[in-house]
Amino acid sequence: SCACHPARPLESKVTEPAKPKYSVTAEERELLARLVFCEANTESIECQRAVVSVVFNQLDAGKWGNTVTEVIYYRNNFTPAVFGLLDTAEPTPTNYEVVDYVIQNGSSLPTYVRYFRSGYHHQWKGYEGYCIIDDVYFGFFTDWELGVW
Repeated sequence: SCACHPARPLESKVTEPAKPKYSVTAEERELLARLVFCEANTESIECQRAVVSVVFNQLDAGKWGNTVTEVIYYRNNFTPAVFGLLDTAEPTPTNYEVVDYVIQNGSSLPTYVRYFRSGYHHQWKGYEGYCIIDDVYFGFFTDWELGVW
């Protein structure tokens, strides 16, 4: 230490953990993990995060419902919900980690990307592809009103 400036102990700053981007119930977290398991379990973590992001992008848009559950079960929105597959899905630890990551950090996609499907982009009027992650195609509608039915 210097003679004119005695050494001071380093100040330790206690930082609060960042507030999660989204607030969900335990049941909604479970439902999201089951959806990811059904829709993208064999895909990369990046792809699984994008699937969860679509749910939150739809929730934020307010056209599919006001809760995660309403969005997932919105008429014909997610195939596993339509066919009752979510009830028997058994999510992996990775599925829960992916859900928790998006809950904490927010959507990994732009807010206007609200659709996905495996294998190819939708052929709907006004639909545009945004990206392909693994074998899942993500996109949006250029005219917002075309995308909600």
